[in-house]
Amino acid sequence: MGTTKLLGVRGALAAALLLASIMLVLAATSADAAFPGKNGKIAFSKDNYRQGTSGIFTIAPEGGAQKKIGPDFGYSPSWSDNGQKVVFVASSGESEMEYSEDIYVMDADGSNVQRVTDTRAYESSPSFFPDGETIAFARYSNRNGADIFTMKLDGSELTKLTDDPGFYEESVAVSPDGQQIAFSRYNRSSDIFVMDADGSDPVNVTRTGRVDEFEMNWSPNGKKIAFTSYRFSGFEGLAAEAQDSGTFAPKALGPESLTREASEPKDHTGEPQEDVEVSVMNADGTGRRDLTSGRAYDVAPAFSPSGNQIVFSKMTFDQRSETSELVVMRADGANKRQITDTPRAFEYGADWQPLPETAPNN
Repeated sequence: MGTTKLLGVRGALAAALLLASIMLVLAATSADAAFPGKNGKIAFSKDNYRQGTSGIFTIAPEGGAQKKIGPDFGYSPSWSDNGQKVVFVASSGESEMEYSEDIYVMDADGSNVQRVTDTRAYESSPSFFPDGETIAFARYSNRNGADIFTMKLDGSELTKLTDDPGFYEESVAVSPDGQQIAFSRYNRSSDIFVMDADGSDPVNVTRTGRVDEFEMNWSPNGKKIAFTSYRFSGFEGLAAEAQDSGTFAPKALGPESLTREASEPKDHTGEPQEDVEVSVMNADGTGRRDLTSGRAYDVAPAFSPSGNQIVFSKMTFDQRSETSELVVMRADGANKRQITDTPRAFEYGADWQPLPETAPNN
């Protein structure tokens, strides 16, 4: 499965509960850029198959009524630069042999749905270029691993940008000016890279061995990148010292190993705790800082087109239930406010619609 790792499996949760939660999220997160403009609606993925309300929805930044615009098995929405189109991923097939993940595009109201890819590989994390006709995305196959491609919405001009055996390129985010692409590269851990739009000159801008970084989102001026920061902590005594000395590193979990570990009984005594926060840095990797803190998993941030706000998903777990709600905060991390409250549902993978400054906010 060529999707980003999002949740760890260590902690106090039962294995079966963790497995269900992990699988909900692994296939549904997105990375992107906030194109500059007026703040429009927020598109996001929702999973609530028990009540029959799953798919891609929109909501106003202040909260309120939700409107479904995408199919039940749609996720990873990403707005075009003018806010008139949404590119997304949808899954199909019930068996392992039939299962597929392909990219689709639709109008902002959910009409005129068109299929963009139709392959036996898994496509994920689509991100628009500012021309509104070209996308970058990740493609995973058992034979070739995961790499980044660009392509026109009509299927033409398919170009492979990365080809690094042993590495998995996953979250993909085109910069607002279309000149660069940020992506996460995973082997034993996940780091954020920035490369030119033609695939040249990739630069690791995080370089953190004990932290996984992924799910990037560019600010509308292209100067900052918000992202999910997944830290391991809680090792005591010599274990922590060994990490710092480089003689020990906790295994960074990919999607396959996450699923495997979640399905196995665990003795959690002495295992590390997880710290999953929304962080921000300058586009060159400097000036990094956390915008959230706490026991919840704060993930998948997205800048507003105005650049002064960020929406993210707050995931909470206990031994009875798991939830994920959307939260909006100022771009400096202040004034957090929850804008969804949907029991028994996961809401995540948000992206903020850009509108022309003269357009009504609708």
